[in-house]
Formats: sequence, structure tokens, C-alpha cells
Amino acid sequence: MNRNLTVLTLMLALALPASVDAARKPKITPVEKTVQDLQAALTKGDEQSVDKLVLALENKPQDVVPVARLLLAAADDKAQATALLLLSHQLSGDSALLLGTLLDNPEFEKRIEVIEMLGAMKGVPEAVQILQKLARSNLPYEREKAVEGLGKLADPTTVPTIAGACSDGLFSVRISACKALGSFDDKLARETLGKVLATDTNVGVRTEAAKALGATKTRASVPFLLAGLKDESLAVQNATSDALRDVTGMDLGPDYPAWESWDKKNR
Repeated sequence: MNRNLTVLTLMLALALPASVDAARKPKITPVEKTVQDLQAALTKGDEQSVDKLVLALENKPQDVVPVARLLLAAADDKAQATALLLLSHQLSGDSALLLGTLLDNPEFEKRIEVIEMLGAMKGVPEAVQILQKLARSNLPYEREKAVEGLGKLADPTTVPTIAGACSDGLFSVRISACKALGSFDDKLARETLGKVLATDTNVGVRTEAAKALGATKTRASVPFLLAGLKDESLAVQNATSDALRDVTGMDLGPDYPAWESWDKKNR
């Protein structure tokens, strides 16, 4: 009996360390497991498995941002691309904020791609806030893409920011700002576009201002468009004539006196 007890005690003693180690080993979470599986599939170039894992995350939206965050931390090009793909399909404040942290790193190489993703997050206030900040970036191309994104988000609170970009020193930023303002039926937007049409030194910017006033589809744009009919550029005159037709339904061509008379009669 004593001999059997000794053997049993010895067996338990030998098994105990393994049991303790197993108990102390941290359990892997579902998010970590998904990340491991994605990284393994990416390393092997197994696109089919990657697609299945990404598709599965559509049914677990709460896991998308945590998975994307871990993939981005891997500092691997394929992992980062997969993370951005995941975030592009989820319009949420958490997704926008994570994208914003990427832009805090000036060395992040896919900045423009991230800015464009933020511009697709309509209805997400965090995306609006980040793009408004980027509209004042020191990098011209970032300002251009940020203003373009604000136009797509069509949040009326951003009109002052976009209007400010119409005074940017780079003509391509001013063009993007004009296009963006065309998304708003707003007094400040019309006034700003009218000023650009009458005073900007770049023909392309003035032309875009006329087009944007036409895009507003409102009769209130007519007084601001009239100046474009006197422009020295035929391109601006034609764009203005087209815009006037769009907002009034009338086709009087680039005839300033005719449009001025029409405007006075129809106020």
C-alpha cells in the first residue's frame, strides 16, 4: 500500500510542472488567432485563405479594428495592405481614428491612400475632423486630397475650411476646393466661388469655379456666374454659359447682356 502511494505521488510530481506551465501559458484571443492565420496565409501567398479570413471578419465587425491594428504593427507591406483593406470596408469612428494615427507618422508611405479612404467615410464625424486638419497640411498634395475628400463627405460644417482652400497658393488645391464647394447649396460656397470666378489668376481655377456654381443647381448662383461671361478666356465663358443653363434651364449662350436682362427680370 505504501509502495503504491509512493508511485502515485511520484507520478503526480512529475506531471505537475507541465500542468502548471500549461495553466500559466496565456490563452490566445480570437483576434490574435485571426491575425496569426492572416499572417501565415500572407507569408505563403495563399490568397484564397486570406480572402476567406477577410470575408469572415465581415460577420465580426467588432474585431476589424483590433485585427487591423495588430496587422499594422507588424510593419509588413502585405500585412499593412490587408489592414487597410479591412478598414476600407468599415465606416466607423474607430476605423477613422486608427487611420488618423497612421497619418501622425510622417514616414508612413501610404498617406494618400489613407486620406482617400477617409474621404469615403461619409457620415463619420471623426473622418471629417481628420480631413479638416489635413486641409492645412504643409504638404500641397495632402491638402489637395483632403479638400477633395471633404467635398465627397458633403458635411456642411466644412464649408469654411474648403472656402479657405480657395486662397491656397497652389492652383491644384484651389481647383479641388472649387470642385468640393460645388457639392453644397450654401451661401458662403456661392460667394467664394463667385469671387474666385471674378478674380483668380489661373484660367483652370476660374473655369472650375464656374462649373462648381453650375453644380449647385440653384438659381441663387446666377448673379455670381455673370462675371464669368466677361472673362477674357473663351473656356471660362463657355463653362459659365453651360453653368447658367444648368441652374436656370435657359440657353442664352455666352451673351452677357441677355443674361443680365434675364437675371433682373427673374429675381
